[in-house]
Amino acid sequence: MQHSYFEIDVHALTHKGRTKEINEDHFIVAELNTSMYINETSLSLPQGSPWIGPRQGKLFVVADGLGGHPGGAEASSVAIDTLIDYLSDTMPWLLSLNANNRPNIKDELERAMRRCENRVKQVAAKNPEHKGMGTTLTLAYVLWPKLFVVHVGDSSAYLMRRGVLDKVTHDHTMAKKLIKEGRVEKSTVESSAWTSILWNVVGGYEDSLLAPEVFEATLQDGDLLLLCSNGLNKVLTDENLKEKLNAKKRAHQLCFELISEAVAEENSDDVTAIVARFTHKEERGTIPKVDSDNVTVLQGAPRKAEAS
Repeated sequence: MQHSYFEIDVHALTHKGRTKEINEDHFIVAELNTSMYINETSLSLPQGSPWIGPRQGKLFVVADGLGGHPGGAEASSVAIDTLIDYLSDTMPWLLSLNANNRPNIKDELERAMRRCENRVKQVAAKNPEHKGMGTTLTLAYVLWPKLFVVHVGDSSAYLMRRGVLDKVTHDHTMAKKLIKEGRVEKSTVESSAWTSILWNVVGGYEDSLLAPEVFEATLQDGDLLLLCSNGLNKVLTDENLKEKLNAKKRAHQLCFELISEAVAEENSDDVTAIVARFTHKEERGTIPKVDSDNVTVLQGAPRKAEAS
């Protein structure tokens, strides 16, 4: 029997930049699978150890706490913690879905985003000093070959295919909103404060309404996914990103180079990048076990960036 599966080369890196005392960005790269902990058995199976089933999907998340607001780092941390809890609680339902059951998957991911929103506002309500705290949240879920992206804020998701780089999310800044509505000219707001004010975030003030943006695509062999906070694409243009991502390098090399160039700027912001390259495989027999060495996640500062 012939099986279809994918291999992934993925790496994540974050840095607080030159202008921040703390890093308000957080990220997660996670593999979703079924599991069982074997306490006792009469079978010839290892007792007192977990049994891990085949992987079901891959999760990538970047959250950037709102700068200029108390509790930015806490907001991004709470959002991702809540997301983990939600997906763990709904895991049987989520894993029973297949890639063709798109409406239910999107509904579940949007519901997860709203759970994060509620939790961040609950935490803020308990601490008056954190009133209005919020975070961006860009989530990508891969159930091969389907890609689902749910997004709020001005972090970004990019998809590169055969050398062409597409930004698949929109920045939810007031500047972009005013331009889209035809209320101002692009040239009048490009350098204004409106470019750093978000109208769509996880958390924020009590009367703010969450409006998740959803994108889906069918992944192909060789596709590359980039998730990043705006500390990256404020410094590197889409053309710069395209040039760097087109290089035939491993994910950890691409991540390091992207972050290093971003933090080399004197006024660099905190910055996070997740780079994932997908390879489609066909094999006869059983599906091979996941090689944990194929997934490398690093959180820290590149030496080169610190030295500059």
